[in-house]
This record gives sequence, C-alpha cells and structure tokens, in this order.
Amino acid sequence: KSKTGWNEDGNGTDEYGFSALPSGGGYDNDFYNVGNNGYWWSIAEYGEAKGIYLGINYGSENMSREGQDKPSLLSVRCVKDVAVTYPSELVGNWISFDREQEIDILSDGDIIAHHPFSEISGWYGKWGVVGKRIVATSIIVEGDDGGELSWRYIISDDVLELSGSKHVKKEKMEEFEKRGLMTHFVDWRRETKRYKMKKIGNQVWMTENLNYGAEGSLCYGNNPDNCEKYGRLYDWKTAKEVCPEGFHLPSVAEWTTLVNYAGGSKAAGKKLKSKTDWRDNGNGTDEYGFSALPGGSSCCYGSFNSINDFGGWWSTTENDANFAYYRSMHYENESASSSFIDKAHLFYVRCVKD
Repeated sequence: KSKTGWNEDGNGTDEYGFSALPSGGGYDNDFYNVGNNGYWWSIAEYGEAKGIYLGINYGSENMSREGQDKPSLLSVRCVKDVAVTYPSELVGNWISFDREQEIDILSDGDIIAHHPFSEISGWYGKWGVVGKRIVATSIIVEGDDGGELSWRYIISDDVLELSGSKHVKKEKMEEFEKRGLMTHFVDWRRETKRYKMKKIGNQVWMTENLNYGAEGSLCYGNNPDNCEKYGRLYDWKTAKEVCPEGFHLPSVAEWTTLVNYAGGSKAAGKKLKSKTDWRDNGNGTDEYGFSALPGGSSCCYGSFNSINDFGGWWSTTENDANFAYYRSMHYENESASSSFIDKAHLFYVRCVKD
C-alpha cells in the first residue's frame, strides 16, 4: 500500500514502491469505497460471468482474491511481458520466427533500423546461452552473386545487436521459403515450440504433428511422453483454430495436392509414412520427409486406440453439420485414404503454410 491516502491511517509502508492506492470501484455509474479499498483486475476468470480481482482494504494488511461481475469497473496495473526464453538447441538450420515485438537493430551502438521482429524472421547458425542473452554466431547465407554474407546476432530482453554488413529482410526470408530453404518454424507467441517444416511440391508443410496444449486436446493414453513423440489429439472444432499464425489446417483439396504429388492415394502412404514405429514393419520410405507417424486416435468418450497401427489427420472440410473429412494411413497398406467421421473424434493436426 501507498504511504498516504488510506482512511483511518490504514496506509502501508510502500516498501517496494508499488504504491497501491485506495481508488475504489464502480458498477453501472455507481462508485464506491474510495479511500477504503483498492481493486485490481487480473486476466483470470471465475466462471463465465465473473473475473478474478485482487483487493486491499484500509483496515487490513492482507491482499484478497475474489470474483467480481465482469462489467464492474476496477483499476488496472500492467506488468511487463516476460522475455522470451530462446531454446539453446537450435543448431545449424534456417529458422522462421513468429514474434511481433518491435526492437532496435544496433551497429556499434548506433540505431540503424527499427521495425517489427518479423522482418528479421530467420537465420542460420549455432546457438548458445551467455548469461541472460542468447548468442547466434557463424551465420552464413548464400548471396545473390554467389558469394557469402555473414553476420552475428545477440538477442537480449529487448534489443537485437547486429554486426556485419547485411541482415535478412522479410522479403528475403519469403524467397528462402519459396526455395525450400526454411527448415523450422518456432511458435514464439504461444509455447515457444519448434516445428520442422519442408517444401513438398508447391506447398510448405510442418513435417511433425502439432503439439499445442489447447483446451480439450489430449495426449494419447493421457501420457505426456506421447505428446512429445506424436503431438496432441484434437477434435475437429479445435483443430480448425489451433495452427499458429502463418499456417492453417489443410482442406481436403490441399491434402489431395500433397497425396497426388506423392503418387496418388493408393501409393502415397508408403512415401509419406515415417521409416519407423509402424506395426509389423509397415513403415514407409519417408521420401519427402513428411514423417507421418502411427499415433492412433481417440474417441469422444475418452478411449484411445490404434497406436502403431494408424495415423489420422483432420482437414477443414465438412461433410455435413456433424461430420468432417480426415486423411489416414495404416500399417497394413501403402495408401493415404480420405474419409469422414464424427467431429467429436480426436485426430492429429498437420499445419500447412498460408
């Protein structure tokens, strides 16, 4: 609490300079408890109708946590975004980053550019942690004239330092993507997970199943280790919304484009399946690096089935109000079949680049 302003000398010591004031609250043009109480919203909800707030009273040294109707008018304190923790295992690959934060680009201490991070959306090199900073070195790009361009990035909480003559613009990264040089995507905005991606034909696919912990998604057998290996299982409604920005759940037509590129529905399974994990050596050749795994599926009643036998992946395309199409592969044959099923069923998600 602040050192002044609270009724009946209920002030605080303001030991940390937080200076919480008794600003009261409001509801429907009625205002109350100024001088007596301070109320601050949190992002958390208490059911559909209420949000969680933190409160302080002049007569107490405690801070309470309560639910309050969402139309209520309470104070707001803002907290700085936590700096992204960059994984140190990113080694030797082109990485496509997804982050909005605006940062300064520095050269010998002078600001030479200021723009969203997305304009410098990828680089190549070895990564390591130095204190609280992440250092990327040995970054080499093939130049348009056949030469090499090299530079070094140091990323800290809010500044990216650049040494060297050039940096990669968004347009250049789009060119790299078209050439199939981008091999990974990092979903910084949500869970900072890294996904492999590859250009197959004229499409760019994530070459592993999505593993984003959306509400209602499951790990096969409720075993977290299966999420790490196979990704998460989603119902159709969730699957439609779960791909990170810049990617989307494929339609039947987009699945068909991939399958036709791989030889048609009767042969594509062999070329798209992973080289391991399929029952009775029903593995594929993984000719394009798509690495389809036999992660099984789950029904709407919490049962799990067909791990090592079967892999199923949602499409956006509906059959009717209750059924939607999915693509599947099986250990017993070389096909990549299309069918439809109840939308409450849980399958995996492969995202394709917009």
